[in-house]
Amino acid sequence: MANRLPSITIQGDRELKALLEQIPGTLFKECEQGIKAVAKPVIASARRRLKKGHGYLTGQLKKSLGVRKILKYPSEGKIVMYIGAREGFATVSENGKKHDPARIAHLVEFGHKLATGGQVEEKPFLRPAIDEHRGTFSSVFADKIKKILEKRAGK
Repeated sequence: MANRLPSITIQGDRELKALLEQIPGTLFKECEQGIKAVAKPVIASARRRLKKGHGYLTGQLKKSLGVRKILKYPSEGKIVMYIGAREGFATVSENGKKHDPARIAHLVEFGHKLATGGQVEEKPFLRPAIDEHRGTFSSVFADKIKKILEKRAGK
């Protein structure tokens, strides 16, 4: 059986999708700032949820959380954002073992089986953070875009 990485997909609510469809293509790159504004409280909440024993041996998992990638599809009125453990935060412990948060975050979030038998319990940190802020996505995005447009109009 192939080892498939778990994924979390967040579909924008109807209000957010309607907002995206109204944005002209020339303003679409400014939407990245709006999307990042949506991500900030989610990332902060996920970091607060990481405690000792939650993949928190070196603190690098906590530091690595951020926006991994943003993909923009203006013709479809769609922006896709990936939040999670980013590359570039790997460390090597005193015993020479590599610790790469980008490669273990999903194991902490969803749990995993041990090679020696047994199971490591899931310790969700990202899913609850997303759920906590899900109701604010549209308003945070709209507020940020409004500020950008007002600033642009003032030039």
